[in-house]
Amino acid sequence: MIRQIPSSPKSLLFQQQKLLTKGQQLQALQLIFNQIHDGACVTDAEGIVTHFNEPYGRFLGVDPSEQVGKHITDVVESTRMHIVAQTGKAEINASQSIRGKNMLVQRIPIKENGRVAGDSPNIAV
Repeated sequence: MIRQIPSSPKSLLFQQQKLLTKGQQLQALQLIFNQIHDGACVTDAEGIVTHFNEPYGRFLGVDPSEQVGKHITDVVESTRMHIVAQTGKAEINASQSIRGKNMLVQRIPIKENGRVAGDSPNIAV
């Protein structure tokens, strides 16, 4: 029996993803989220933290799991994430002072079916 080899790495990855259960996909995404070098977090449309990665926790000196459920303004100083979540307008390479350091941050609304589902800042890829 001859097995056809996918024509590109992208198609191979796609085929492998189709074989994973939803739980395995979620576990893989959580692993990736916590391996991103830069800090990252996600809020819902109301500005409540839904995800907070380990590098961001280390940078801010907080336990990432304890930030989930808090309003983003109680977690990150001078943030505008909640505003991006409300307006749906991304803020790319915006300057923000965090712990006395001027940082360039990305505040990007996550949209589903054209509506804001939340937003995530400080992701450099």
